[in-house]
This record gives sequence, C-alpha cells and structure tokens, in this order.
Amino acid sequence: GSTNYAYMREQDGWVLDIQEKQPYTQNRMEEFASSGTYYFRNGALMKRAFKETVDLQLHVNGEYYVSLAYRPLLAQSMPVAVYALQHFMQWGTPQDVAEYNGWSRAFRTLAEPAQPPLPPRGSMVMPMAGL
Repeated sequence: GSTNYAYMREQDGWVLDIQEKQPYTQNRMEEFASSGTYYFRNGALMKRAFKETVDLQLHVNGEYYVSLAYRPLLAQSMPVAVYALQHFMQWGTPQDVAEYNGWSRAFRTLAEPAQPPLPPRGSMVMPMAGL
C-alpha cells in the first residue's frame, strides 16, 4: 500500500530506480526506503537534476519530491549509491518531531554522568518535639 517513503530498486548497493509512496514488492521491509536525506556531488548537478525533474513532470499527485530528481540522473547512467543506515527517526510531521525530541532527551539523560550531590553549606536546624 501507500507509504510516506521513497523506495529503491538496487543491485549491489547501486540504485536502479526510485519511486515515491509505493514499494516495488509486497514486502516493503525487504526494500531500501529513503530517510529523506539526499546528496548531490555539487550544486550544479543538483540544479540540473531538479530542472529536468520539473521539465519531465516527475511528480506524485502534483507534488515534486527530491527523491525523483535522481531519475534523470539514473536515465543518464550516472551512479547513485544506497547508503544503509543503522537507525533512523522521521521528522516529517509535528508528531514525528515530538517523538524524536522525547527520545533525544531520554538518551541525553542516560548519557550524562550522574552528578554527585553538593555538600551542604552552613548548618541545618531541624526543630523537633517529643521524646
């Protein structure tokens, strides 16, 4: 079914094709999906790829995606590599960002060394009554 990711067909770590919102197989967990982070060798190549994407009207439901800018490059036999990630958190919605911030705080707290209590300064008086 439809998802929020771009999926890639790849061979030996090289992208053969990329498409938005639809996996290539029935088992999308076995496919590479985009984290939304993209790299271009230089700005000129990126601008050219974006222009060709618009010229070719490579969009989904009227929206252009950075992922689809790789299609013109692939059509010109330019190498596009897959970079596998061990961990990933999506930031596409306010809820995604809130979830990320929560986990980030939790991990930061776990990573910080515990601070020893400060020694008392001065004297403490505790009024008490009775035996």
